[in-house]
Amino acid sequence: MSPYKNKQTKPTRKNRVHPSYYGVPTDNVLDLKAVSAQKEKEESAIKKQKLSRKEKKILKLKEKQKKKEDFQRQVEAKKKAKALKKNKSTRPIKKDVVKKEKKRKEKSVVKKEKPEKKARAKHAPKDAFSWGRLAGSLVPFIIIGLVIILPFASSAYYKKLEDIKGSVLGISQQAIANLKVGGEKAVNMDFSGADLEFTNSVEAFQEADAQLNEINSAASTLIKLVPKKGEELDSAQNLLIAGENIAGAASDLSKAFDVLNNLDIESFENDEIGLTSVLVVGHASLRPAAYKVHLARVAMDNVDPNVLPEEYQATAQMVKDQLPALENNLKQILSLTETMLAILGHESPKRYLVLFQNNHEIRPTGGFIGSLALVDIDKGNVKKMEVPGGGSYDVSGNINMDIESPKPMHLINPHWELQDANWWPDFPTSAQKIEWFYEKSGGPSVDGIITLTPEIITEMLKITGPIDMEEEYGVTITADNFYDIVQTEAEKKYDETQESKKIIGDMAPKLLDQLFSMEKNDFGQVILLMYKALQERDILLYFNNKYLQQEIINLGWGGEMKDAPKDYLMVVDTNIAGGKTDNVIEEVIEHTADVKHDGSVFNTVRVTRTHKGDPEDVFTGAKNIDYIRIYVPQGSTFITGDGFKDPEDELFIEPEDYLVEDEDLKEISGNVIIEETSSVRISEEFGKTVYAGWVQVESGQTATVTVSYQLPFQLGEGDILNEFDSYSVLFQKQPGSWDPLLVSKLYLPANYEKVWQYPADFTNEYSAVLNVDRFYGVVLRRE
Repeated sequence: MSPYKNKQTKPTRKNRVHPSYYGVPTDNVLDLKAVSAQKEKEESAIKKQKLSRKEKKILKLKEKQKKKEDFQRQVEAKKKAKALKKNKSTRPIKKDVVKKEKKRKEKSVVKKEKPEKKARAKHAPKDAFSWGRLAGSLVPFIIIGLVIILPFASSAYYKKLEDIKGSVLGISQQAIANLKVGGEKAVNMDFSGADLEFTNSVEAFQEADAQLNEINSAASTLIKLVPKKGEELDSAQNLLIAGENIAGAASDLSKAFDVLNNLDIESFENDEIGLTSVLVVGHASLRPAAYKVHLARVAMDNVDPNVLPEEYQATAQMVKDQLPALENNLKQILSLTETMLAILGHESPKRYLVLFQNNHEIRPTGGFIGSLALVDIDKGNVKKMEVPGGGSYDVSGNINMDIESPKPMHLINPHWELQDANWWPDFPTSAQKIEWFYEKSGGPSVDGIITLTPEIITEMLKITGPIDMEEEYGVTITADNFYDIVQTEAEKKYDETQESKKIIGDMAPKLLDQLFSMEKNDFGQVILLMYKALQERDILLYFNNKYLQQEIINLGWGGEMKDAPKDYLMVVDTNIAGGKTDNVIEEVIEHTADVKHDGSVFNTVRVTRTHKGDPEDVFTGAKNIDYIRIYVPQGSTFITGDGFKDPEDELFIEPEDYLVEDEDLKEISGNVIIEETSSVRISEEFGKTVYAGWVQVESGQTATVTVSYQLPFQLGEGDILNEFDSYSVLFQKQPGSWDPLLVSKLYLPANYEKVWQYPADFTNEYSAVLNVDRFYGVVLRRE
């Protein structure tokens, strides 16, 4: 039995977001903020090591332009010097100078006595030019000039720098103040005011840059010959360039948000403007903003905070560290807006099958498919929505195929139908099967499948407020009573009218109406809610367009089973005839990896399920019956299993002879071997080995199952000359699961020393709530 149990009698999902709820010591809990900061720091360090071609090209062009400007200034300076020399030549010449010049000419005449030389001299230019002669005469002058003049000249220029320093810093501080005020106005939705502040900031940065450029090119050259002052000048100029581009990016975004803020959202329903127009405007403004952030990042790469005044070093370093992440985020948002335009039918209308997966009765991809809707979308507007009154049963009743269901499903139905089609935890595979069942049941072809759990509607109602359904059902639906009312109404209506899900179809249009009539400020909450649900896989997406589907996979919203370089674990629960009880089941997953002296690794996984339902409650008081599957690296060797308990044989329904074995099920799941002493089913799916069996737990009771196995690899295998090894493990979350607690321990032998770990504070024990995928890894030195 797991030592990790909480003392509360009425658990809620909100309580479970931190391991301390389960009594896990605080020092064992993963600090997500620290992990995020460490990850950003590591990514920033990697990115700083090299510049892309584009960045090099930008820097090269800037350097070329600067050289060109320097050359032009030098030409002007030479012209001025020549004019000055000409003026000086008109001054009176001293007497001794005249005598010296006369002697020089007489000496020259003696040397030119030969006739051929004289003849040649008559036709030669008066002042013949020679590059070699010029260089030879200038080199000593340059050396003398640098040695004698540089200290005096540079001192003068340094003084000039000091003179304008106050002005530059004053202007820069004003620019930063404008940025700060602009940010505050943007947060308060005053986008036009924010744009004005950001524009003023841009102008201030430009003025400060112009002040620095008052130092002429010659001065810059001399200053750069002295390392510290040259680096200060370069860093100061690049810092101003970065500030100018950051303010410019903020201005671009403010203008876009100001346009979006003035859109009439209610007009979307009247076809005056498509909802996707919001994304088009946003995308158009993001592009220039993203490019300016890119330029700012390039400039900051050439800033050395250590040569700046001490009071600015910390701020400059912070900006330098954060810009790469900001640049990457803007790139991702640009990609996301393009993806969303395709999903929402900006170019052409789309038709989606939307499934409501009830995770109170957990299934591999989220929950039991009780309700569904066929939704037509054009430019982001919902044009049509069809919700069958009988839910998925209305569709499955029309199927013209007789397919045998997976054997564990024989506990309730040997006929495989739409409501049970989400059998595999790999969502793309299950989605294709759902679509196949839907079309075989007479449904039209669709562009994709979208699933969501009841928690999404509950959280949405917290934003939109109550929905009045007094006229139809005599109730007002709120976030607090939504699930209970819908579930009770569904059970009652199914017995009376065979329209068990009609309430959902009646409620959906009203929920959409309230969404479109919300205050503009509340839309940010809706976006954050949807993003969180996608990250935690309470919403899953699948599209038949392979390019769009790949984008969804890249974003992490596809629900596919993932590959892992070393160790892997995914625990998948499937409620079969276990009532609506999974929301009152607390699950603790304990994983241990024991590395032996020779590098072999032995794992143990223990899953503890505690039933906290009220035995008197019609929905949560039933016995929870779970067909649990534990996915581990392919090729793992089973050792032992304990705690599994099969339902009685007589409870399973014998399938009819005419039922046909499904080809997909046969190909994906293959042969299943039952280990007799433990009742563990062993098979392979999706490049993983699967250990499966039954877990049954009554209200108020706890059940624990355990499997032990050896991993198919050993550390250092095939590379005995390399003293370094690594171990890592990916823990994948089941969609729709109720955030189980994960505790993992790594045991290392004496001949292995840990030289690197992720997270940075990993101490061979890892604890976290499995609301998203989790990962840790170490690099080891073998003695």
